[in-house]
Amino acid sequence: LAATSPFDALQARTHVEARAASFVPKEAVGAWVTEIVPEKLGPVLESLLTSGAGTPAASDETSGATSTPKASAGSAALPNERDARIAAGFAKALGSNAAIAMLPITSLPVGGNGSMLPRMLVTFELRDKEAFTKAFEEFKARLQEARPKLEIEERPYHKIPITVFTDGGGEERAAPASENPLAGLLSTDSAKPCVVVLGERVLVTLSPTHARSEIQRYKKQNAANAEPDVHPLATPGRIPSDAIEASTLDWSGLFGKLYDVARGFAPMLAQGEALPFDPATLPASGTVTRFFQPSYSWTKLRDGQLYTYSESSFGPETPITLAAVFVGISRTQGGPAAGLL
Repeated sequence: LAATSPFDALQARTHVEARAASFVPKEAVGAWVTEIVPEKLGPVLESLLTSGAGTPAASDETSGATSTPKASAGSAALPNERDARIAAGFAKALGSNAAIAMLPITSLPVGGNGSMLPRMLVTFELRDKEAFTKAFEEFKARLQEARPKLEIEERPYHKIPITVFTDGGGEERAAPASENPLAGLLSTDSAKPCVVVLGERVLVTLSPTHARSEIQRYKKQNAANAEPDVHPLATPGRIPSDAIEASTLDWSGLFGKLYDVARGFAPMLAQGEALPFDPATLPASGTVTRFFQPSYSWTKLRDGQLYTYSESSFGPETPITLAAVFVGISRTQGGPAAGLL
């Protein structure tokens, strides 16, 4: 159970609270909730926001954080002292509840151009906005000193600031999978991670568009003075009271949406060529997906051992079948189908 990365150290391994699941939007097709140690957020937040932003000036091996050369006596605070202040600020500002949600994919790249950026939403519980603002400002200043080519820009939307992090060029750096919970989902050519404060939560998204969508959702709920619709993961009793983390994935909702989008895009992807089938004759995704329920999983900690429970409508034959279908489509349609894969 020893922490082997900043992300491992971030997990508190205490019983996950129902509030963490309340951060997941109702329409999310996937979610993961856990309790965190807020003062250890810095290295993980840096990994989320700076993938592909160039190598840091130096590395502090003891803390896992980047740093600049040591300051001389009587000068500014040393990097480790700054990191300690940032950690203390996050500890004061943030609660222990956190969630990662994946929203439905609503579009596909056409003809292989562009990238299908996942709509990922990382949420941290906020308790003291003023303390978070102060810690976050110092956090950004340290990042820019360590990564001069990292561009940080404020883009207000409906008077709510969105902090956008953009790779300004230079050597690309992809965060190791052990450090970044979203490793493999970040695209250095299109991802512009953002941070936005909404009510009692801090949101991290992969693009300004996703951040604006969440602001719109927040504004609409406030205008209607209505309670947000809860995700099935937040249903009372869905997560055992002694679970230290829980997750869900609606495979039918995810692949069903992709299937419907691909079916609608098929004529366009054909680029004027005749298709071996009529897309209009294909059944709607609901014809098949109605038989499958979302998958759920949770982990408990007992006597120093981790026990994981998982339930799913799918067996090991499902991913094999999906892979075979995609390969079959690519061989049948050739180049135009590449845009789907």
